[in-house]
Amino acid sequence: ELSAEQIRADNEAFAPAPDLLLILDLPPETGLARIGARGDRPNAFEALATLQHCREVYRSFAGLAYARLIDATADLDQVTAKASAALLRALMARRLLQADAAI
Repeated sequence: ELSAEQIRADNEAFAPAPDLLLILDLPPETGLARIGARGDRPNAFEALATLQHCREVYRSFAGLAYARLIDATADLDQVTAKASAALLRALMARRLLQADAAI
């Protein structure tokens, strides 16, 4: 298993820091329940221990200046609204979108 530090170091070795990193945070048990609710079975990457490790790695990135942690236990409309708001703020901060732009 790669550590969060190694993943970040490997990425930064070849790619610039992103303008925005959206982390949709969900307890692994909730993710597995959602998989079952849609009638699917977890795949090889969706074992509880693997999902727990992945969650820890992603949550460790939440302190980065460009990262936004979004509670994905909320309903789809709320998660979408939070992600959209974070994206709009990032675009405005980079002056890629004006505050009064029609969307």
